[in-house]
Amino acid sequence: MRVVRLLVVTVFFAAIPGVPAQAQEAPRLERLLGIGTHHEPAPLLAAPQGLQDHVANGKLVLSLDDTIRLALSNNTDIRLDRSQIEFAQNSLHRVHGPFDPLVTSSFGDNRSKTPAITQTQGAAIPDTLAQTTTFRYAQTFQTGTNFQTSFNASKLSNNDILSLVNPSIATDLQFTVTQPLLRNFGLFPNRAPILIAQRNLKQARASFQGEVNDIILRTVGNYWNVILARVSLVVQRKSLEEAQKSYDHDKKALGLGRSRHSIFTARNPRSLHAALA
Repeated sequence: MRVVRLLVVTVFFAAIPGVPAQAQEAPRLERLLGIGTHHEPAPLLAAPQGLQDHVANGKLVLSLDDTIRLALSNNTDIRLDRSQIEFAQNSLHRVHGPFDPLVTSSFGDNRSKTPAITQTQGAAIPDTLAQTTTFRYAQTFQTGTNFQTSFNASKLSNNDILSLVNPSIATDLQFTVTQPLLRNFGLFPNRAPILIAQRNLKQARASFQGEVNDIILRTVGNYWNVILARVSLVVQRKSLEEAQKSYDHDKKALGLGRSRHSIFTARNPRSLHAALA
């Protein structure tokens, strides 16, 4: 029993040094596979564009149209919604892919020269040229019908004097029509992905229009709020100036009243004392 325990302890301590070694091998494997060990931070958002074009004498001068245009061009939500429209358009093109026609063509050229081994071959060194041309067309319709056709033409020529037809040409034309009777039969199973992609595209465009309308509404509201605040500031400044003028006028009138009272007192001191008595 002691021997078993010693063996288990020995295996355990022998396995511990292998863990750091495997941990050190992991970054090497990641580097070999092109996987970065450190994630790069996301790039910073670009500063608002187009504001410098509307700066005059150190002040930002914007009309309502300029404000709306700058708000739409520098808004990140619009860029994200616009990318959603592009994704929806790509999805629509992708679901149309199975119904796209496919045309393929090929051409083969093979020449062979071999010394004659019999006197009946018609030439000392028979020279044979074989050329093959192939055209194929395939398309699947939205009803599930698959249509395929192929045209093959081959040409064979040689220097054999015993050949009756030289060169010889052979052609082959084939048609194949396949119609499923159970799976993918009819318009609905085949057009369903297209209809879904079209609805997704309409939804993405509607979301984009709604986002644009909301941004324009907020921009117009903020613009007129700024105009109202500016007009209110002008009115408050004028009110302050008028109040300051009224204060200065009252202060001046009060100063003139005191001076007149002092002059009267200095000229008639007895009447003042009598009035006070």
